[in-house]
Amino acid sequence: MENIYKSIGKLIKEHRKNAGMTQQELSEQINVTMNYLSLIENGRRKPTIETLVKLAKGLNVPLSKLFSTPKPEEMKVKDNYDKRIEFSLKSLGKKDKMIIMDIIAKMKKYRKK
Repeated sequence: MENIYKSIGKLIKEHRKNAGMTQQELSEQINVTMNYLSLIENGRRKPTIETLVKLAKGLNVPLSKLFSTPKPEEMKVKDNYDKRIEFSLKSLGKKDKMIIMDIIAKMKKYRKK
């Protein structure tokens, strides 16, 4: 039987990749070192419940998803742009988000022509 921490680590890595995130991006978002995240993903460190909660929030998945094998259709999309965009927007301020909304509106208008 596979070590439970290896299983959790694999699921974290799969969800991270599915979200289009690097280890560096996720580790910065949840405030842990990239080395520590790597050790968790490889099953060589036992994350605390607090860290697992942070990971689930950072990956935008319910905590239970870190303990159960995802369905094939959940993991088949490698470049999930919606999740990547959502992740990128989280760190921006209101002014930057307004600029991006303006850009999107202009793109939509231009594409209609």
